[in-house]
Amino acid sequence: EILILVSAFAVLSIAVMFVGKRKREGVDLSLLLLLAHLAPPLIAFAVYFGCWHAMRHTARLTLSLPKCIESLNQGLTGKAFSSAVIPGLPALVGTFVVAAVLALSGQNFSDGFFWMALVVVWALTVPHMVVTAKLDRAALA
Repeated sequence: EILILVSAFAVLSIAVMFVGKRKREGVDLSLLLLLAHLAPPLIAFAVYFGCWHAMRHTARLTLSLPKCIESLNQGLTGKAFSSAVIPGLPALVGTFVVAAVLALSGQNFSDGFFWMALVVVWALTVPHMVVTAKLDRAALA
């Protein structure tokens, strides 16, 4: 089964990280592996995406936004973090509003609707990857 193969690869990767003194990454991957085994797939993905993925992007933004950099230089990490988070709050609130309207509309959504929504997510992924790659290149330069 694929879960067994992925788990074996993850355990090997975790061992390599701990041996290579990359304990934080090893702990992260260990927690993700545990999540994958304990939670249903959709819940595991939601927790991963909402916690690990989003937090890493927010941390990455703090290194590229001038207001965040200024706050970081002054030792104000909380202010730097909030400066990166606050601009994204309208999109987050909008997402919850749309989800609530759809949930409360009483409609019975077909598989086609969810496939269309997935295609939209995939379409948004490409520009997301381009921006992330650009930020990574700038951070490593």
